Amino acid sequence: MARTYAERGNTKKAATRPSSPAASAPTNGITGKDAAQKVYELTDRQGHRAYARRVDRKWVVDADDPALRRRVLRALEKPLWVTEDAPAEDGSWWSTRVQLKPDDPRYANRLLFRWGQLGLDDLEVEVVTLPDGRPVPAADAVRA
Repeated sequence: MARTYAERGNTKKAATRPSSPAASAPTNGITGKDAAQKVYELTDRQGHRAYARRVDRKWVVDADDPALRRRVLRALEKPLWVTEDAPAEDGSWWSTRVQLKPDDPRYANRLLFRWGQLGLDDLEVEVVTLPDGRPVPAADAVRA
């Protein structure tokens, strides 16, 4: 005999999603000082490089050109508009536009493909992974 939904009763639960990708991301047992640090490497047309990273909910920018450093720091003070899924009253999910402030923990993750919103769409952006505590590759970097 095949079991039907009516025989089981109404035991169906709404699907739950994690509140943020960072909350469900595996750490692979690496935390603290052994964790790798992700840094955004931004390069302009002249070849100047800037390295942006989050430290204690603040942006730190190292650059070999002071003008590029100031430009990146100014841009990282602007909010981002992103599309996120939110639960509706009936338990289903729908998409909505959300404005993320720079101190929001989700800001750094959503930034990867949204540099154009900050006015930095003319820069080439790459994610560089550095061991924690290691300085950025720019030898003559100007630091914030």
